[in-house]
Amino acid sequence: MKKIAIVLLITVLTSFAYVNGQVIPESNRIKKEDQIVNTLKYLVGEETVSESIENLEKDSVHFIYSEEFQHMIQQAYGSELHWFFDAYGKQTILPNMLANYKNDTLYLEWSTPSSLHFEMPIEMTINNRSVHVAMNEGKAELFLKDIHGLDIDPSNRVLKKSEWKDKLALRSRLRKIEGLELLEIPARHHFTQAYHITLDQPIDHYDESKGTFKQHMYLSHAAENKPFLMETCGYEAYDYTKEIAKMTAGNQLIIEYRYFGNSKPDSIDWHYLSNKQAVRDYHHINTAFKEIYTGKWISSGISKGGANCITYRSQYPIDVDVTVPYVAPIALKREDERTTTHINTIGESWCRDSTFAFQRRLLERRDEIIPLLEEFASKKNQTYSIGYETALEYAAYEYTFSFWQWLGKCDEIPGVKATAQEIFDHVNNTVSWSFYNDKTIKKLYPSYYQHMVELGYYGFQKKHIYDLIKVVKDPDNMFFVADAKDIPEYNGDYMQKVWDYATNDGNNFIYIYGEYDTWTACAINPSPKLNALKMVKKGGIHGVRVKDFSAEEKREIYTTLEEWLNTTIIPLD
Repeated sequence: MKKIAIVLLITVLTSFAYVNGQVIPESNRIKKEDQIVNTLKYLVGEETVSESIENLEKDSVHFIYSEEFQHMIQQAYGSELHWFFDAYGKQTILPNMLANYKNDTLYLEWSTPSSLHFEMPIEMTINNRSVHVAMNEGKAELFLKDIHGLDIDPSNRVLKKSEWKDKLALRSRLRKIEGLELLEIPARHHFTQAYHITLDQPIDHYDESKGTFKQHMYLSHAAENKPFLMETCGYEAYDYTKEIAKMTAGNQLIIEYRYFGNSKPDSIDWHYLSNKQAVRDYHHINTAFKEIYTGKWISSGISKGGANCITYRSQYPIDVDVTVPYVAPIALKREDERTTTHINTIGESWCRDSTFAFQRRLLERRDEIIPLLEEFASKKNQTYSIGYETALEYAAYEYTFSFWQWLGKCDEIPGVKATAQEIFDHVNNTVSWSFYNDKTIKKLYPSYYQHMVELGYYGFQKKHIYDLIKVVKDPDNMFFVADAKDIPEYNGDYMQKVWDYATNDGNNFIYIYGEYDTWTACAINPSPKLNALKMVKKGGIHGVRVKDFSAEEKREIYTTLEEWLNTTIIPLD
């Protein structure tokens, strides 16, 4: 038996070099892998596991995941257990029990990266009464008038990402924040808990009688004393693990921007979509969550979200310790001509000439392209109220901006012998035809509004293609908010102050940019006197991230973060 136990220990240690997406120290791994065996005993019975081990060949290696061992366990148990061995043997992330209570119903669901339903039954106590809950297809619902006195898996028989007592502790602190509601969601990577949160925010922070709206955000929890990433989105928010959270093994809060996605009041007055209101949103969130999270704070964002984190820091410079904007433009005019200069000077001259030639090629072959667009719209169930001709001409104007923003690969530009389909597909891969369908225009409406009113944007060049234009003689992004009532005149004073702060006073910033990206024309150039780092990826586009830099460049970023955050940085893959 001792020999078998040693083999089991080696097997488990070998199979689980990573738990919850992180390398685990050897002593902790041994403890966790003992729990896997105990979890199997809880499921099928200690006698079944012990007898199956005794019936194995003495020299079996990795037997707990061998077909022979699994067959014996399943035969003794009387049911297939592929879901168990897949969850604990093939996944680096442990199963997690999601528990949400609403309308007198407790909703339980196992979350696991596996495609198989994790059907581990669970023990619960409700007011000192024990209950065994079957988890068919990994889910269960219980009618409960009250969940005070509820304990899930009180004896910790099942190995999982986080325990109920830890969830209760965090939830109780979160619920002390006025106007906050939460729903538990799957926790990815190193996070132990995750929540979709809504927080009541004033429509007008300067006159709270105007009412409130619910701002949506995604909290991923690691530990209260770990670094806390505050991600300021430029648009709607999506839940995924950010680079900075991976590097710091810390917490993250992804915040949807006001008036985007689901973060809207019932009735919208666009005048309250402004920087001065948005930074107050962020400050309110920062103040509330600092009651819980005591580690170093980092603000970050991508593109428009990157501009948002710079803007926020300019108004509340001590709310966070470090700011990392990715590909963040600070435009200084409604049509900032620096983007045009960039398009006319970036890269090799032959490549720029190729982009201009392609614009003409697209327009010259419009009679072949329009039917393809109509077919595309039909297949995608899209409508183009602006008209297919208008969409095509705006795509032609937009092309050079989008080419350098998103592609920058000169050898992929279709030449004079290209088919209509090749031309159509290339536009779709750079500009995206869907950019001009009704759904996308409506979705981006608040962005166009804010760009036209205070953020600034870019304009279009006519000189290369104007002789081929039939419909859009005077291209203007204002076209996409033409129906806005009482739209204010553009005023760039606010963004000029943001620019001045970041350039002359913004310390502890790391700016990430791509050389080719058109928005890099509007990049911040911090003064040499500042404690700031600007990194520009050679040949990089708008999707550039820290992971894309060279090993030497990444080391510079890691070292800077370690110094400013006083924490160990985990290198990215």
